[in-house]
Amino acid sequence: LLTGVSMIIAGIQANQFYLMAGFFGIGMSLALVNAHWQCLIQVKVGLELQGRVIATNQMMSWSMMPLAYFLIGHLAENVVEPFMTSDSAMAHFAVSVFGGSEGRGVGLLLAMLGAFAVIWGVMSLLYRPLRLMEQRLPDVIPDEEPTPAIGEPKKLHEQTVA
Repeated sequence: LLTGVSMIIAGIQANQFYLMAGFFGIGMSLALVNAHWQCLIQVKVGLELQGRVIATNQMMSWSMMPLAYFLIGHLAENVVEPFMTSDSAMAHFAVSVFGGSEGRGVGLLLAMLGAFAVIWGVMSLLYRPLRLMEQRLPDVIPDEEPTPAIGEPKKLHEQTVA
């Protein structure tokens, strides 16, 4: 939710304060979400599968970036900017909120994506299995004692005691 609100703040005005506050909020909220996600993976996924789960997660998120760059450029240039210069009532409202200077369609697009992120976040909170995932999934039972690798040298404290 904070990410979406921060995106709306960053997109609403072409003002240095709004941009700094919005992108600061985006960065902080993504750091919190990513830290929580990593902790959840480490507690709920066994050690033998953590690498695969994290790698799959990273692959899926990073593979969407080129598609997002392509789509955002196309949407900004060919859809949102022409909309901002049109003569409709919604375009006049958008110009009054976001400003009418060239490039403000990107601000409108950022605010619309922020609104989508807020709606997505609220829907996620309302979806009971996702909201209760941390309580419903059992924690992984860690191995009692890690098995040493073959030919592993003695630990430093064992060498000093002997």
